[in-house]
Amino acid sequence: MEILRDKIIVVAAAESSVRDAVCAEFIAHGSEVLSVTGAVEAYEIARVRQVDVVLSACRLSSGEPRLLVSDIRTLSHETPVILFGEGGESITQTEALHMGFAAFFPATYPTATLAESAARNLWFVEERKKKKVERVAVAAQVDLTFGSPPQTVSIKAPVLNLSRGGMFLSMERSFPALNTKVFFTLAFPPLIAHPKIEGQALVRWVRERPASGHMSGVGLEFLQISPDAAIFLNSYVERASTRPKT
Repeated sequence: MEILRDKIIVVAAAESSVRDAVCAEFIAHGSEVLSVTGAVEAYEIARVRQVDVVLSACRLSSGEPRLLVSDIRTLSHETPVILFGEGGESITQTEALHMGFAAFFPATYPTATLAESAARNLWFVEERKKKKVERVAVAAQVDLTFGSPPQTVSIKAPVLNLSRGGMFLSMERSFPALNTKVFFTLAFPPLIAHPKIEGQALVRWVRERPASGHMSGVGLEFLQISPDAAIFLNSYVERASTRPKT
C-alpha cells in the first residue's frame, strides 16, 4: 500500500509480541514505525512529531486508550487513532467511534487488517485536505449529540450541502456551540446503498437566523467516519454533485 510509505506510525501495546507483529506489518509497507508500551509515551511522540496514524492496543502498560485518543485530539483533529486487540470485548463499535477512534478491531485480528484500515483512513484525510468543492443536496434525518450533559437533537429531512469533508445542516433551534465536537448519525433514504453514516464532526460555524437569503443552520467538518462510509461518501458526492445555495 503506497499510501503508507514514509508515513510515521505509532504503535502502543503492553505486550512485546503484539508490538513486534504490528510494527513488522507497517515496516513491510515502508512506514517509519515508533513502538511504545503506554499512552503517555504515545502522546509525547505525537506532541513533538507530525504523526500520521496512532494504533493503540486495548491493553497498555500505563494509561488508557480512551484518554490517549482524547489527548491526541487536543493536538490534531486529523490524526486517525485505531483501537485493537484483546481487552476491549465490552466496547461496541459505536462506543469506540464516539470515543474518537477511527476504527476498532476487538480480540483477534490479522495485522494486515490494521494496515488496510490505516491506509483507508489516511486516504480519507488526504481527500479532505484537497478541499473538494463538490456538494450535494440530500433530504435525510440527522441526529446530533452534543453538550454536557449530552443532548440529542433529531432533525427530519434537513437540507444538506453534503461534501467529502463535511456538511451544511439546516436548523432552526438548539444549535451546538461554535468549535465544539458533535456526534452525528446521518440516515439516508432507504434506496441509497449506504443508508446510515455515523461519526464525529467539528462545528465550524453557526448561523442562528436566516440572513441575506441564506438559511439558518450549522457548518460541520467531519473528523471521524468509518472507512467504508468515507469511500461511499466520496463516490456518492462525485456522482450526484450539485452546488445548492446555503
